[in-house]
Amino acid sequence: MLKNQINHDITNKSFDIDSFIENFSDIDMYQKNFFLIFQMNPDASTKEIQKRYQQINIALKLGMDVPDGEMKWSGFPVKEYDQVTILDLFEKIKQPEINLFHQLFWFWQIDEKTIFLKKFSDGYHKSIIEYWDQEKRNDNYVSYHNLLIFEHIKLLHKCKNSKKLNDENIEEIYIEWNQLYSDWIELLDHTALWDKINNIIRRIDDVRLKSNYSKKLRRKILTVLFWSQANCYLYSIKKNRYKLAEILLKSIQKQAENLKFGWEIILKILEIQKNRYFSIILQFKSQALNNPKSSIKTLTSLINESQWFLTRAPNGHLKIENYFETIESELFTCIKVCLEQYEKTTEKWNNIITFLNKFETYFPNKSELIKQYKDELANQITNNHHYLTSYHNELSSDLQTVIEDAINKIYDLEFEEADNLLVSYLEKNHSRLYRQEVNALYITRGACLNQLATELYNIEIKKFNQPILELVNCYNNYKGNEDYYSNIHNATIRNEIYHIKSLNNLFCQSCALRIYSYENHYIIKDDDFYFVFCENCYSNFQSSTTKKINSYEKLIKKCGKLQLEAHFMNSSSLLIKKNLDFIQQEARGASITIQKTSVIPVEHFPIDNLNQNTKQVQISKNQEKVTIKSSTSSRNNDIKTTNIKIQQNKNKSKRTLILSLIFVVVTILLIILISILRN
Repeated sequence: MLKNQINHDITNKSFDIDSFIENFSDIDMYQKNFFLIFQMNPDASTKEIQKRYQQINIALKLGMDVPDGEMKWSGFPVKEYDQVTILDLFEKIKQPEINLFHQLFWFWQIDEKTIFLKKFSDGYHKSIIEYWDQEKRNDNYVSYHNLLIFEHIKLLHKCKNSKKLNDENIEEIYIEWNQLYSDWIELLDHTALWDKINNIIRRIDDVRLKSNYSKKLRRKILTVLFWSQANCYLYSIKKNRYKLAEILLKSIQKQAENLKFGWEIILKILEIQKNRYFSIILQFKSQALNNPKSSIKTLTSLINESQWFLTRAPNGHLKIENYFETIESELFTCIKVCLEQYEKTTEKWNNIITFLNKFETYFPNKSELIKQYKDELANQITNNHHYLTSYHNELSSDLQTVIEDAINKIYDLEFEEADNLLVSYLEKNHSRLYRQEVNALYITRGACLNQLATELYNIEIKKFNQPILELVNCYNNYKGNEDYYSNIHNATIRNEIYHIKSLNNLFCQSCALRIYSYENHYIIKDDDFYFVFCENCYSNFQSSTTKKINSYEKLIKKCGKLQLEAHFMNSSSLLIKKNLDFIQQEARGASITIQKTSVIPVEHFPIDNLNQNTKQVQISKNQEKVTIKSSTSSRNNDIKTTNIKIQQNKNKSKRTLILSLIFVVVTILLIILISILRN
């Protein structure tokens, strides 16, 4: 009954070739190929296909293993199918257009030489690919066709498993897709190819494939390629692989310039993606309305889903500009709804301003609206927030003590201990601190981190500047051997080193061992002077150089991160800014990426909105004074220490040490005296 129903559907519906190609050309198109699933030769007759179907159907009915077909097609993944799906596929292949495309996009045998296709089917891919490549050079169109099918399969597999690829491999995919199009266009100009296709049409022997049907196939074949790449683009977005999506869209647009039907498909896939994306936007908008307090988290999730759009490369094509403008408008509206809901329920305006600052670059056309919204929020902060109406003139006593202790540790070069002290206090007490107190902590910590980064860099850079041992040996050996070194240097320039080595007169200038004619030698240039190394010394030199580079990279990353945090804490300090610029310049020169700081401003005390009044606080202990100034308008915040009598502390320490020594000596004398009296 199922068979009759399928037959009825196929024969009573007009066949839409364009819809078929769209569904046929997906990322798994080859895994669903009839001849792969049925393990058959594409040249198989109708009777052979019928017989093979009966074998598979009986095995599935009885729950037995399906017997192997004529072609195993080893190495090609295939999905498992049940009895209903196998029947559906068998009935569909009776449709002549479907049959034709399943044959066109599978491997062909060369003339009557089944043996090569059989070997390929058994898994001897490498050797048969080499054979096909050789035959292609002999102008064999079947071999050329099979190679292109194999390359297409590999490309689709790469796109599906792109999570394992790095940026360089993804760039290669762009080149490979463009090459595949060029090769197919070249093959389609091959007259013998169309003789083969016409033979396939005659073998199918169906009136629905008219005599001139092959004339339409050139465009249809390229459409299959184009749709398969377009579906890879949709798949990569679905799997959040945005770098690959960007590359594929770039390649698709390039091909669309050469293919008349290309822009129709591009607009269609963009419509598909837009509809998918709009459903996601509606879902997030609904979440924001139902749970306003979590709107910021909702927005973060939405942005993760929007990376395919926000990070896309600029496109200069007017044909797709309308789609992106519509998406931008809808996304911006959703973001605004989420932020408005969050504002009404939390009144955490500073969080919203921070969020808007991040997204200002994504919406250049909405800059005026964003600025207006930020101004409204800033006005709310000025007029309503509790920590602006509850401003204290002095720091609390415990905070004064913590800052004073931290500054003392900075003077004693105990930077990490000072930083830990400040961070610990901030984490424990942030809920009860006022703005100027947070500002004082930030300024102190900025100075601490700046000093830590400076000290670390100065210590480690001295180690880095020390020359490598092998080069030191070369310069040490130079004394007394000036003539030999000069001769070797000149021989290197004149490319006469091999002649010297053949005479067994070549020595390693680091370890001074002879380098025989059968041994490898290596030439190193240092300060415009050439040195000859033996294999062992060169290996040690390379290893030391690599370690040196790695240690320098770690140093720059660590110091860069510390300076970024210090600048975050006190952005107005010229010294901190100067040190940060120096580290960033060093990083750029060595192509090192400095990790962004993980420091986040305390939620209730954004440093960007300090009070307009200038506060001055004095901390006194043991006649030591530290003045901390905080100003909003210019944000000229820095730590200035005056009248610090460090010498008094040192004298006090000396007196304590002397008293301790006297006490020890007196105690020992008393013990000796008591022992004498007892005796």
